[in-house]
Amino acid sequence: MLFSRGSLLVLLHLFVVINCRKNPKINIVTGYDAIESAKTLTSHAKIKDLFAKAVEPESKEELKTVSYSKDKEGYKGDSFLTSESSGHCSILNGGTRESYSMQKEARTAMKAYEDLTKADDYSANNRYMVPQEKCRSATNPYKCDPSETWRSIDGTCNNLYNPWWGAAPQPYQRFAKPAYDDGLNAPRCKGVDGSHLPNPRKIAMYVHSPYQTKSDWSHLFVWFGQFVLHDVGKTASIVNSYGDQKWCKCGEKWSSDPDCFNIPIPYEDYWNKDQKCFAFTRSSPAVRYDDCYLGPREQLNLVTSWVDLSQVYGNDLKTSRKLRTYEKGLLKVSYNKYSRREHLPKRENVADCMGLKTLSKCYQAGDGRHEDNGYLNSLHTIFVREHNRVARQLYYWNPTWDDETTFQEARRVVIAEYQNIVYAEFLPLLVGQDVARQFDLLPSYQGYFMGYDWKINPNTQNEFTFAGRYGHTLCKNWQLRADKDYETYSNKTIDYYIFNPKLPEYGGGIDSLVRAALADFAYYPTSQVNDKLNNWLAEDVFYKETGNKRFSLPALNIQRGRDHGVAAYVVYRDLCGLGRAYSFEDLKNIPRDVVSQLRKVYKSVEDIDLWTGLTSEYPLEGAAVGATGACILAKGFRDWKYGDRWWFENGQDPAIAFTPPQLDEIKSTSLARLICDNVDTDYVQNLALLWPDEKYNPWMDCKKIAGINFAAWQEVKYNKPY
Repeated sequence: MLFSRGSLLVLLHLFVVINCRKNPKINIVTGYDAIESAKTLTSHAKIKDLFAKAVEPESKEELKTVSYSKDKEGYKGDSFLTSESSGHCSILNGGTRESYSMQKEARTAMKAYEDLTKADDYSANNRYMVPQEKCRSATNPYKCDPSETWRSIDGTCNNLYNPWWGAAPQPYQRFAKPAYDDGLNAPRCKGVDGSHLPNPRKIAMYVHSPYQTKSDWSHLFVWFGQFVLHDVGKTASIVNSYGDQKWCKCGEKWSSDPDCFNIPIPYEDYWNKDQKCFAFTRSSPAVRYDDCYLGPREQLNLVTSWVDLSQVYGNDLKTSRKLRTYEKGLLKVSYNKYSRREHLPKRENVADCMGLKTLSKCYQAGDGRHEDNGYLNSLHTIFVREHNRVARQLYYWNPTWDDETTFQEARRVVIAEYQNIVYAEFLPLLVGQDVARQFDLLPSYQGYFMGYDWKINPNTQNEFTFAGRYGHTLCKNWQLRADKDYETYSNKTIDYYIFNPKLPEYGGGIDSLVRAALADFAYYPTSQVNDKLNNWLAEDVFYKETGNKRFSLPALNIQRGRDHGVAAYVVYRDLCGLGRAYSFEDLKNIPRDVVSQLRKVYKSVEDIDLWTGLTSEYPLEGAAVGATGACILAKGFRDWKYGDRWWFENGQDPAIAFTPPQLDEIKSTSLARLICDNVDTDYVQNLALLWPDEKYNPWMDCKKIAGINFAAWQEVKYNKPY
């Protein structure tokens, strides 16, 4: 008997019944940007003059860097850093030449908008157009080919009427109006009474203090979630003219720098008595140039917003080309002694990863964050292996296909597999079955989806990037490896697995990490963040750049929200249908002990930061997040289904749709099958994102788990043996 998607959904339903708790009704939110777009779009006589006055001259440092940037490593003609090479890690993502240009444009636009708001005839009820020559969509229009067979690498032309939507790079959207202290640019630092908000590190110590729990999710659920979130969001950092990250440090010089937003160390923080602050660089500014109107500071997403495996294939053509062999549709790979299977390709001039230091880069991938931790590296590797497996199968059934056809069709199939896994297996556990159904996230059992709507803007929501950090509370302090019999070994704290390029090269390689993630459990959703992430993050890793010996992940999350002008938690709670909280007693959806800790640090319930509020909520029935978090996350994933012309189930355009037999084959596969095909193992639990259970989620022989029959892709019938 082969176990297929139907049996997976039965097991998911059993998981929900066992963990039942009545869920509140959640609103499907209309975002702030959609509401703003209804305002009158108008020009203003002074805007051109204001733009001219607001243009900042190149600083001496910028002029100097431009003069010798061609000698810098990474500069290739007219192209600086690519999406794959930009940034060190998830803490600071770096940028590209285009993001630097957009950063400069944003500074000019914000200064012009600030001056405009002081004009006598300014009206907050209007949206004001930027000068035509400054509008990106007007000066760089995309000409889309409706007959194009495959989705673009950079996300453009998915929407034929709005080619920029979902592309890389693009500004984020918003659920709620920005909450900058000055309404424009200054970080959210003041509470409702005008006093300073509590120190983020103090909140991390009181509300997010570590303790151990146990859940029904496998630890793979945590890392797969991070992998998915890297697909749809990567916030640009402030960079100089050749793409180098700007680093802030503690001290008077940096405290007056508008790009720095350092976190002072509170008196009671005994972990950090040896440093004065956590250095913090603001995210790169951006404005909505694709819509050609002025407004408050926004942030820039460096990757496509689509659920399209851009973290594997890249977000620009240059990155994509570097990853391809241009032979039979295959991606480049490398090999090591720990597995007969393929690994990510090594970077140029890197022969042996074992000689590299922490934070060094050994491998190439479509996204530069793949070596943030060993588990991310493992998932990137699995999908590269799957691409090459699918490409070989497609070429076997279609030997007349050229390299481009084989590559693009393999990419199309793998993205479809991935979308099916994300929406059929991952999302029901993330937001719960009820919310997944309410937002129509679940793929149908068979047949096409006919709900594509070109009017839906799929650009990632700014607040989504904070709701997506739920996994920081589920991550265990101790991590493992496992052999082929799932016997675990090498119990080490999580810092050992972060920024360590050597992990695939010893100790069983990436396969041992995947097996351990399947065999181990994740923490239960609470506000806690484990000791290493909360108190010892990146110990001595960024000392050269920042002078910091360590950081605190929850403190950085909170400060990043304030940097982005993200509104208080109660605003989103209200938007999502839970009602406005006017006192701490109104927080019925948060455990009493956590509310007590919130009282200790916040003067008012209306001051609570979004990320802290989201991670403090009781999780919904069968979900990893609470009601407000589920509301924000589900809205994003709904937009990426309804607004994606290339969504794998979309049957509106027969020219790009899968055939019914092909679609049935894709829907028959699962994450368990993906692991069986691409990891050294003979068995795996049926629901790979849940912890193994003898009754509800037993270990399965890989031979009994359904997979894809690629005969459905054969174009010309040959006498091929099965």
